[in-house]
Amino acid sequence: MSKKKEIPVQFFLPIGGGLVNQCCFVSEDELEEKDPAARLPALLDRAAAGELSARTLSRFRDELLREAVRSDRAEALARLLPKKRMEPQRFAALLSFAESCRSPDAAAVLLAYRRAHYTTTEFDALEQRELDRELGLCAPDESELRRLFRLRYLKEGVCICGARETQRSYGIPAAIGGRPVVGVDAAAFYTPDAMPCVSRAFAADLRAPSIEGDSFLLGRAMEKRGCAETPLAWRVLRREEGRALAVCERAVAVLPYHGELREVTWESCDLRHWLNGVFLPLCFTAAERERILPAAVETPDNCNFGTPGGARTEDYLFLPSAEEASALFKSDAERALGQWWWLRTPGFDNTFAATVTPDGAVVRIGSFVDTDDYAVRPAMWVKL
Repeated sequence: MSKKKEIPVQFFLPIGGGLVNQCCFVSEDELEEKDPAARLPALLDRAAAGELSARTLSRFRDELLREAVRSDRAEALARLLPKKRMEPQRFAALLSFAESCRSPDAAAVLLAYRRAHYTTTEFDALEQRELDRELGLCAPDESELRRLFRLRYLKEGVCICGARETQRSYGIPAAIGGRPVVGVDAAAFYTPDAMPCVSRAFAADLRAPSIEGDSFLLGRAMEKRGCAETPLAWRVLRREEGRALAVCERAVAVLPYHGELREVTWESCDLRHWLNGVFLPLCFTAAERERILPAAVETPDNCNFGTPGGARTEDYLFLPSAEEASALFKSDAERALGQWWWLRTPGFDNTFAATVTPDGAVVRIGSFVDTDDYAVRPAMWVKL
């Protein structure tokens, strides 16, 4: 039983067409675990004072360590570092993070910890291997990949379900432990704070199929998290000389238009950077990417509210605009996915983005850009 004091939490219940003010009491342990990220500075203060519960400290030690490094709080960092030495790779990542944050006091604490817990040859060998891997001189072994990624083993092969730690770049191998990588959860690499650079080696880099008729297959992605990838079907909406505009027949992920609620346009939103910087290299082979044409994407202002659409961009993958969704689909039934999905047109203002309802109706007033349960249905121009 936790000895932490209970804190009153206020909430409102809708009763009889009105709101009734209610209050309940929860322990500090429960409150810490409900929303630790939003309270990291406060949690770090309590950890430095030795007031944090053991359960919360154990569960969120990595986040607190990084917060201590980011804010260059050497005293808090020294208290948070475990007495039993950390795994060398995990400690090396924390030390590299301190150097990138330019946190001199935190770096001094980490260097002292390194001298106390690791031999020089052990750490030098680790750093040399990391350098060799960055230069492409050696591939990460399975233990390193298990440290980097959350893996799920299926009958067909290995599925990468997400990253264990935040890094600026990821190299996804074609096989792990002799088993092919049959799925990568692209949505797990949606990190608005610092969108990662990703690359992927495919088990078989086949030639892209010819594009004929009203639909074709190109690329692959998960339908459900933790499952093997399936081919993506694309519907041709418009043909021009030598090229065609196509839209994906299904959702490729469920993500917010932008990671935080603020004014954005298609040019600056996180979803645009994720589609072209993460989804494109993860879900299409090199041969398939050659069939996708870079397009000059104009985002019109919202015709109902006058909300500016922003500057023109050049993208390989993009979301349809409200005008394209209205004109190029023959009916609401053709637009319908059975779930809400995003359009790139701004909504009521630039904190909103236009959407399509589960039944296929275009909603120009839109929804808040940080809504996180709307589907992503990309479009692209391809060579014929």
